[in-house]
Amino acid sequence: MGLAGRRVKDPVWLYIISRQIPACVLVTFDNKMPTRHAFDVLRRNSTIAVIDSKADRKGLTREQYTREVVHRWAHRIANQPRGSRFAYRLSGRSLITVRFANPS
Repeated sequence: MGLAGRRVKDPVWLYIISRQIPACVLVTFDNKMPTRHAFDVLRRNSTIAVIDSKADRKGLTREQYTREVVHRWAHRIANQPRGSRFAYRLSGRSLITVRFANPS
């Protein structure tokens, strides 16, 4: 979309990608994004791929690590089911469960 690297608040990105046809995946390096914006993620049924910023980088710089993870898992990321959220790292991926917080 030509918008990579632009500073836009996450809920705006969720709105933008929810309107795209074919469906899009938001790829982020922010581990907290899916839970911090749980309301918008669930309301828009957002498809998100988190490049796990807390995982062992195996001596790689942040940029090298990010590129390696995206390159290694690009096919899986592109084919995530709509509305799914996964965290990716060098060693694999794991499902991210997003829930509304109980306001009681």
